[in-house]
Amino acid sequence: MVRTNDEKSLQMVRLKIIEIIEETKQQWKSTQFLVDSHVVGYLVGRGGRNIKNLRDKFNVQIDISDPNPENPLKSTVTVNGRDLQAMKELEIVMKETVLPRNYNRMPRPKEETFEEDLEKELEELRNAGEVLAKGFY
Repeated sequence: MVRTNDEKSLQMVRLKIIEIIEETKQQWKSTQFLVDSHVVGYLVGRGGRNIKNLRDKFNVQIDISDPNPENPLKSTVTVNGRDLQAMKELEIVMKETVLPRNYNRMPRPKEETFEEDLEKELEELRNAGEVLAKGFY
């Protein structure tokens, strides 16, 4: 209950209530993508710091699965949110800041398969980008 004699304040409260109601009516959107299992710890951060910051900044839910039994080198990241723009921004932040700076902590590649491994990773990133693009439209 709101008590005020000021009609302008009352109108502002009504508008805010309507805004909150409309926001809760919006459908949740979801997207998923794969990340290398060895970078999940870096994505989460010490004590969950990184993932908490991302959740708070973009107002989304982020769930990271255990490694896939069929492909134990990959984990699925699921992002749920109401704001598509925020989800797109989160994807960019994760791909360009949180994850890449930790790729240098990967085990050293074998020289004889380096180019082949690199091509395979690039193809996986392209596929992930296509999957994400489909989830946003």
